[in-house]
Amino acid sequence: MSARASGAKGFSLIELTVAIGLLGVVSTIAVGMFVRMSDLWNDMEAQVEMNDRAEYALARIEEDLTELVSPRTAGAPLVVTDAVHQDDRYFWAIDLADDALALPTRVLQREDGIRRWVHVAYAVDRSTWTLMRSATAPGGSSDAAPQLLIAATGVVQFNVSCRDRDGVWRTAWDDPEPPEAIRVSLVMMNPGRPWQQIARTAVYRVRVR
Repeated sequence: MSARASGAKGFSLIELTVAIGLLGVVSTIAVGMFVRMSDLWNDMEAQVEMNDRAEYALARIEEDLTELVSPRTAGAPLVVTDAVHQDDRYFWAIDLADDALALPTRVLQREDGIRRWVHVAYAVDRSTWTLMRSATAPGGSSDAAPQLLIAATGVVQFNVSCRDRDGVWRTAWDDPEPPEAIRVSLVMMNPGRPWQQIARTAVYRVRVR
């Protein structure tokens, strides 16, 4: 066998080096694309999860507003408190909407299936970034603990405003009669990545039962 024929069967060192280099480039691109797609998928899942949490909270508030009891019947009006919270944990020295909503509403009782009115309040627990819903029965003992429900976790801001009969939006409400409409805005975050956030707003017409 000639030397020329023998040499044609293998690869030179230069060819092998080029092939390894190209393989490394292709592998790097493939890994980068995989990481990017994985990040996009995780971001999409986080967006969906935050949206679901916001929708659940807004649905609970809407349900309570739908069953709003007349202040004359309940002896307690709808109240919106305007407040801010300055956070040092996630958002340095930023004023965050930290409003509170309280109202008398009718709630279906599991024991007998009858709706009875209770005093409900929504506010954010800043130690856990959780929007809490508390319900207290009227005329109950002052020592009785309110029933607590987690309305949403990862709540950055809870902003409530009220529209009066003249169409003016007000940041707080303590009038004897309820407003014409209520606007609720939520800013949700991914607790693992606080910079990932979504905002959701809903407007509800207020009708007294």
